[in-house]
Amino acid sequence: MGHTAQIIVGGLHHLKTVGIEEQKSLTLRREQEYVGNANKNSHSRLLAKIKAILLVNAESVKNVKKRGKRYEMNEYDINSIFYWWPIIKDLGVPVPKTTLIPYEGTLFLDTQNSKEFDEYKSFVNKVGDVADKYGYPVFIRCGGLSNKFDWEDSCFVADRQSLLYHISNIMEAVLMVEGIRLDFDGIAVREFLHLETKFEAFGGKMPIGKEFRFFARNGEYECHHPYWPPTAIYLPSIDNWFEELKKLQQLEDDELKLLKSYTATISQALDAGPLESPKWWSIDFCKTVNGEWYITDLGTGPESFHWKLCPHALPDMQRYPDPEDSEKLAQILGPTGREERRKHLREKYKLDLDLD
Repeated sequence: MGHTAQIIVGGLHHLKTVGIEEQKSLTLRREQEYVGNANKNSHSRLLAKIKAILLVNAESVKNVKKRGKRYEMNEYDINSIFYWWPIIKDLGVPVPKTTLIPYEGTLFLDTQNSKEFDEYKSFVNKVGDVADKYGYPVFIRCGGLSNKFDWEDSCFVADRQSLLYHISNIMEAVLMVEGIRLDFDGIAVREFLHLETKFEAFGGKMPIGKEFRFFARNGEYECHHPYWPPTAIYLPSIDNWFEELKKLQQLEDDELKLLKSYTATISQALDAGPLESPKWWSIDFCKTVNGEWYITDLGTGPESFHWKLCPHALPDMQRYPDPEDSEKLAQILGPTGREERRKHLREKYKLDLDLD
């Protein structure tokens, strides 16, 4: 499915909160407003429909805000790296070098609009200038996500020439996943951390490393889980991935003590931040090949995933499978498991490609 088609699907997926006739009426009106008297070629009409679909749904829940300059961190979403990075970067907890580049342009890029596209390319060049100073590869993300499952096409950037494509991939993911929120604060360029990894997974060939998610409530450690539940692994690159994953999910006593300490330090700083804190946070850590633990991401507790069996998991998380469900694991781990999944994807999406 092409990028434009994906955005349309994302927009249609979110059209759920107003009546059908109202949707049609509003969509038509917005399409007419966007197209106006301009040359109505197929590309322009398609882009207008995308804008109309998403804006109609946004209007229906009264959630559209005019984009203005948002350099003050209390103007960002509390889960955005543009908000929390300034709070945690100088706490003495290991973090990757990071530079934030705000973006004030449109998310609905029309390559036939030279002014609009020139502004976007100027933004990409700013990102590239920072990445050049860091040295490649670099890791990039926007405020709320990195689209990491696309890895080699999204957050992992090997050279400057591919930046425009990778940033566009992340922008599309924002539209697809966050829908009416339209939160694309900009791009964070981050030092690439070489993790202790054993295999790759998912369509983007993402390295699976030694990673953990810790939770803190009211400034104190609450619980922790390995970042990757076995049932979440998809298209692993090796046959014995399960055994290797279990090795990655072990913490030494001194490591657990260290990460608990980091968790308390970070959560207490976040609780004292300028936005009202939920007093409940998730904090993600990963281990590099040199043996050092880094914090790479965080979010509010109510919006973060617990393993199903955790006593702190919210009720809506009970719908997820047991992370080590024997029946589901058998389907994944069986000798034909990976080929069966490839066959299912090819049939479902009519794909003619090598998913390895």
